[in-house]
Amino acid sequence: MRDHRNRRLAAFTRRQGHAALDLPPPTPEPGHLTSEELGAEGDTVMLMPRPATLQLLIDRYDQLRALESAGAMTSEERRQLEDSAYTLCVSTGTRNIADALRVASCHCGTSTRQMTTAA
Repeated sequence: MRDHRNRRLAAFTRRQGHAALDLPPPTPEPGHLTSEELGAEGDTVMLMPRPATLQLLIDRYDQLRALESAGAMTSEERRQLEDSAYTLCVSTGTRNIADALRVASCHCGTSTRQMTTAA
């Protein structure tokens, strides 16, 4: 129910602009680009999750890979591993887990040597 209301509010806000809700325009967080800085219309722009979110995804993937390596993985955990790999790929715009981990670690500021997973 809440998700449905949030989607309706977001659609309304897009149609009416921030003035309809009497809100000031959003200010970008430090390190984030404004729409003017993104470039001309038609440029392809990919939204990236916050580094903390990516780090949580990496950590979860690493935990599940450790279980898999130890041979102590249930079918539910195997599904979670596949879901984690898929989510990392989608979040980073990549098609395989090795690239996803590389992009995510770069975005998080984590060196690939610090990562415990070798995909």
